[in-house]
Amino acid sequence: MKISMEPLRKVSYFVILVCIVSSSFIIPVAATEGTESSKHSQLSSVFMEEWTKYRQALQNQMLHPNIRSFKAEQTGDKLQPVTAPITNNLLLLVNKVNELQKKYVPSDLVIPNVRFPFSENLEKKQLREPAAQALEELFNAAEQDGITLYAVSGYRSYQRQEVLFAYNVDTKGFVEANRVSAQPGQSEHQSGLAMDVSGASINFALEEEFAHTLEGEWVAQHAHEYGFIIRYPKDKEEITGYQYEPWHLRYVGVEIATIIHEKGVTLEEYLATHVLAQEIVQLLHAVTNPL
Repeated sequence: MKISMEPLRKVSYFVILVCIVSSSFIIPVAATEGTESSKHSQLSSVFMEEWTKYRQALQNQMLHPNIRSFKAEQTGDKLQPVTAPITNNLLLLVNKVNELQKKYVPSDLVIPNVRFPFSENLEKKQLREPAAQALEELFNAAEQDGITLYAVSGYRSYQRQEVLFAYNVDTKGFVEANRVSAQPGQSEHQSGLAMDVSGASINFALEEEFAHTLEGEWVAQHAHEYGFIIRYPKDKEEITGYQYEPWHLRYVGVEIATIIHEKGVTLEEYLATHVLAQEIVQLLHAVTNPL
């Protein structure tokens, strides 16, 4: 049966994205399915042609909504955000080009039984239930090691983010405000999966200095063991769109947090190299093995 090349042209865009982020190519993946197959050789040729043709064009603009590049924004070009689907998926990606709807409020918000540096019953105490349970385990483990952590800011509504971002624009200007805070709909805090943590040693501040405290060092070493990642790592602003935030923890589950920690990648990079790669292999298998 003759294989149509049109599906391959479509999937090749995704292959290119994986290549850009992971510096690997799909040919080795296809080879694992059987290097002796002439079909696979033909497929590899098609992908190489697509790669050569579109590589330069895609250097500054990734097409898949889960892996957008922020280089375009830095050069003044405009990337139109897309609306992230309302989902309970713990891998929900929220960033400058994947927005949550204004009406989105997680249905399973609870207050974790951890320390807060304030007593008021504010919405920012809340997290989605799986993240809250994991945060309790994280804080308990830290305490056993002589480390006292405090939860500073968790869930944040769209409306509250509007107020905070407007304040940052007024005090810092739009460009800097967009580096250090999220526009409404673009904040992970609205997902209920993020918590800012700090310690008494820096007066509960959310500053880069936290990374150099005993609390911050412990978090960096152990957060992944309880399903959390440092969402905005150092030297990754070009990918995440935000400055280094050692205090900002995002829950993704233990297995994925461990992979992200060990490989030293961002959530965007993980989604590119793992999730999309799996989709590509599945589609390749379907195309090369027609019914």
